[in-house]
Parts: sequence; structure tokens; C-alpha cells
Amino acid sequence: MTTMMGLAGTLAGIRVLDLSQGIAGPHCGCLLGDLGADVVKVEPPEGDWGRRLGAAPGEVGPTFHSFNRGKRSVVLDLRQESGRETARALAARAEVVIESNRPGVARRLGLDHATLSAGRPGLIYVAVSGFGQDGPYAERPATDSIVQAFTGLPHGASTTAEPLRIRFGIVDVGAGVYASQAVLAALLLRARTGQGGLLDINLAHVSAAMQAYKLAEAAGPAGSEPRELVAGIGTYATADGHVVVAGVQERHFGILLDVIGCADLRSDPRFAEPGARLANQAALRGLIAEAIRLRPTAQWVAAMGAAGLPCQELLTYGRFRADPHVRAVNLVQDVAYAGQWPLPSVRCPGLAPTEFTAHRAPALGEHTREILAEAGLGHVLDCQAQHQEVIR
Repeated sequence: MTTMMGLAGTLAGIRVLDLSQGIAGPHCGCLLGDLGADVVKVEPPEGDWGRRLGAAPGEVGPTFHSFNRGKRSVVLDLRQESGRETARALAARAEVVIESNRPGVARRLGLDHATLSAGRPGLIYVAVSGFGQDGPYAERPATDSIVQAFTGLPHGASTTAEPLRIRFGIVDVGAGVYASQAVLAALLLRARTGQGGLLDINLAHVSAAMQAYKLAEAAGPAGSEPRELVAGIGTYATADGHVVVAGVQERHFGILLDVIGCADLRSDPRFAEPGARLANQAALRGLIAEAIRLRPTAQWVAAMGAAGLPCQELLTYGRFRADPHVRAVNLVQDVAYAGQWPLPSVRCPGLAPTEFTAHRAPALGEHTREILAEAGLGHVLDCQAQHQEVIR
């Protein structure tokens, strides 16, 4: 097996206080944890709302598991001043703080960058929001779907006139990646200058960045009309499933026609050159589809592969997890939770297969006593009777 650079303990000794909920902010904290940071997740008494996504009562949901594995959980009621005081004390020990409230909420709680960085210029503070800390839309409520709509993503994702919303939180997930990238850059800068600062990571910006080439494409003569970059590529039904054809070079088009027995289409003026094929791609796809649906998937994959045409059978998530390549490179590991089915964890890109050990997500408040004791706040627990739901 290829020898890879070891990254698992890169952030050992870095403390992260994760005040965020949902997907975007927690994903940032999760990625930092994968690199060795100690990530403490602060949750309200009822838990991060992400705990309930796709979960039956008493279960750990797949969303919460995927973006909070390996963290430690402390329960604080930030609606109470004593809970906020404890959160500020924990922030005083952290190098990185992550929050995902609408702009203005953290300030009202006394957990904003200005408050937490007073006397601590090296603090790196990540504010994740829908539209950013400034601008006319800053205080608008936003979700992944709302930002998809704002940035035109459903048009870019569709190859027809009907917009197509991406069903999983692609912008939320992307925001976590961009946020963790920004934190790593900020840590490098702090090592040189001693200065931290505020990182404004917002979903609208992330969605636009992920679609930069689509925005550029829409600025051309064809505008935002949905279209493929190369005609003929895409997903096709076979006799027993689906195959994805992805040849993007001119020579691939000829190979495709030869393999599916449609070489005569080379001389059809509608498909003679790339521009004509794009203009007539609906007709072209129909003809290709007619040919491909006649044979089973395995035959097409073998024939196209032998001819040098990029193609892939469309797998289900279950078949992907069981695929021999996935197992050979230790890409996915299952994590056991008492009383429910195992949940898969995916190795963080960049970590070597030998570095990957999947961890479970914490139970609500599982590490409260441990974390407060480490912070010298054990006396707070001694006053539990007066604090009731504030700390537990």
C-alpha cells in the first residue's frame, strides 16, 4: 500500500469550543477533530437540534453521528446567565470557537468575538451563518435549501428546464469544509503573528464559490439555460440498472457510438461536431438511451471500460459501502451504538487508511463533569441543585 503522510495528530493540543448546531458548524468542528483537535460541543438541555434529524426517540441519528463523532459533549443552558458564564470560561481555554447563530444573537449572549477575544488577541472565532455578518440579508433566516435557491443552484444542478434541489445538505457540508480550511490558515497566521480574528463563513458565499464555473458559464450568450458541458454524457437506464457515462474528450464520443452500435450517427449533421451535439442533445440522448437499455449493466461496463470510455455502474449506498475497493482502502468503518444499528463513518480525506479509527458521537452531556473539572469549574457542579437545567 502507498505510504502516506501522517496527519491524524496535526492539531493535537488545540482546543475547539463548538457552540454550533445542525450541520455546517458541527462539520467544521468534526474535521478539526479528525486532525487531532480536542473538540468540546456545547449543547442546550434539549440537545443540538441535529440530534433529532432522521432519528427515532432514543436513537443517535445519522446526521448527528456524521458531524459530531469524536467530540465531547457538555450541556449548558445559554438562556441563563450562569450557563453563559460557564461557556465564557470554557471559551477562555479554547484556541478556536465555532458558532452558528444568526448575526447579533452571539452578541446578545455575550459570546461574540469582541467579548471572547478581549485580552485574547490570538482567539480564532468562526461565525457560520446564512448570509454573513454584514449586508442587507445578514439577519435573514436561512437553511441549505434557502441558500440553494438564492444562489441558483437548482438550475445549475438540472439538465432540464425543471430546477433540481440537491436533497442532501451540500451547501452545509461545503461550509464545514471551507470553515475548517479557514481555521487551518488562521492557525498558521497566528503562529507567525500571534493574532487570531473573526472568520465569517456564510452559506451564500460557499454556494457561490462551489458554483463559480456555473456562474461564469451563465454569463455567456446562452445565459443560465441548463445544459451539459459535453453532449451525451450522463446516466442511462440499462436492462437491469443504470450506468453513468462520463467521457469528456472529443474522442470519447466516437468511442461511445462504436461501443453501443450507433457508429452511423457520426455522419448525422446534428451530431457531427460538439456545438451541434449540444444544440441537439435531447435527440442524441434519446438515441443513446434506446441502445443502452437493451443490455445489462455489467456488459456495458465491461465493453466501455475495454474501449477506454470512463463509465461506472450506479451503485446504492449499501453496495458502495460493501465494495471491495472501499474496504481495501479503509474508507468506511461502522460504529456501534447500544440498542440500534451500526452507523458508518467515512475517513477524512487526507488521512491515511492506517490512521483511521472511527469514533462515536457523544451522548447528550456525556462529558459535562469531566470538562468542567478540567476547566477548574468543579465548584459549579457542587451547586447543581441551584442550577437545575442550567448545567448537567
